[in-house]
Amino acid sequence: MAGVSIYGPNVYELSCVSEDSFNQLMGTLECSQEANITSNDIKILKHGKASGKILGGNITLINALLANDFLPNFDNKILFWEEIGESPAMLSFKLRELELSGKMRNIKGMIIGFLSDCVDKKYPEDNKSIEDIVLDVFWDYDFPIIQWNYFGHDISDFHSFSFEMNCEINTREKKLLLR
Repeated sequence: MAGVSIYGPNVYELSCVSEDSFNQLMGTLECSQEANITSNDIKILKHGKASGKILGGNITLINALLANDFLPNFDNKILFWEEIGESPAMLSFKLRELELSGKMRNIKGMIIGFLSDCVDKKYPEDNKSIEDIVLDVFWDYDFPIIQWNYFGHDISDFHSFSFEMNCEINTREKKLLLR
C-alpha cells in the first residue's frame, strides 16, 4: 500500500480510541477485511445514491489547499469532511468558499463527520444546525449528503479509511459502505 494516504486518529488520539477502532485502523494499514466498514447509523441530509473513491479531511485544511496545486481532484469522488472548534457561521463560510471554488461541481456525494465543539459560544443565538447550513450551500446540487459521526476529533469510536477505498452511499437503504 505504498503511497496511499490513511485518514485516521492522530498519535495523541490513539490512546483514546476504542479497541474496535484500533483494530479497524490496523486492518486499514494492513489492507485486510477488518478495514471494511458498513454502517446504517447515518443521518440523511439529502437523499440519493452514490459511489466513488473517498477523499477529504478537515474542512479548514481542505480549503487551505484551494489556491495551490496540492488540492486533489474532487471529480467523481465522495467528499468527506469534519471540523473542530469552528462556529456554525465559520462552517458556513468555509463550505461556501469551497462551493464557490467550483471544485464541488462533479463530486458524487458528501459525508459530514463529527463536528467537535462547533458552536458559537459568544453569540449562541447564531447557532444554526449543520443540516440548515449544508442544505443552504448545496441546495441545487444533485448528490446525497449524510452525516456519519465516526470520524473526526474527540471521538473514541473512530473509523479509519484509506483514500483508495471505494465508498457507496444509499440513503433509501440508509447505508454507508467503505471497502
